[in-house]
Amino acid sequence: MRALFPIALALAALPALAACDSGTPEQPQGAQDQAGDESQAAKRGEGAQIETADGMKAQLTYDHQGSPYLAGTFTDPDGETIDLANFKGRPLLVNLWATWCAPCVKEMPTLDALAAGNDKLQVLTVSQDLDGRQAVDPFWVMNGFTTIQPYTDTNNNLLTALGGNAQLPTTILYNAKGQEVWRLIGPTEWTDPAVADMLAEAGEPEAT
Repeated sequence: MRALFPIALALAALPALAACDSGTPEQPQGAQDQAGDESQAAKRGEGAQIETADGMKAQLTYDHQGSPYLAGTFTDPDGETIDLANFKGRPLLVNLWATWCAPCVKEMPTLDALAAGNDKLQVLTVSQDLDGRQAVDPFWVMNGFTTIQPYTDTNNNLLTALGGNAQLPTTILYNAKGQEVWRLIGPTEWTDPAVADMLAEAGEPEAT
């Protein structure tokens, strides 16, 4: 079982704020649907490094563009079992993180600010802590998040669905139809103007 380190210790251990190795065994990702407009991938450059004003760096990839939601159930704040299909109809940003991951902790306040300031985009933060709410609830209280909610995945179902060499944080943008637009491996400042342009690639919510 992965140890859960205090946040202060994790920050001290990872001053460079690189992505955290999850240690998840390699799993087959399955056939990937490469359909979709790849103009944005060509424009930004496949595997482009995104660096925001505060020095955080992450790798952007369009390798899975057009793929459906990651398979796997997790738990909502009310303790109900759900999956990503529950959020279909609006663009969705799914952030996989953990309290022991220093880069994850660094970017969480900007994810909360993004969620509060963008009414077209759903922001879903899903903890991969094996202790679930026991680890996440104190973190939520300490940080005073106002908009993002404490979803948990104690079985690491979504992390496993990423396949081998998965890292935290990993964030995936989906359009309203549930098709992947891009994924970002590593932390970023989600309120940075350059990131706002990237988020716009998900398009608009479906008409109701």
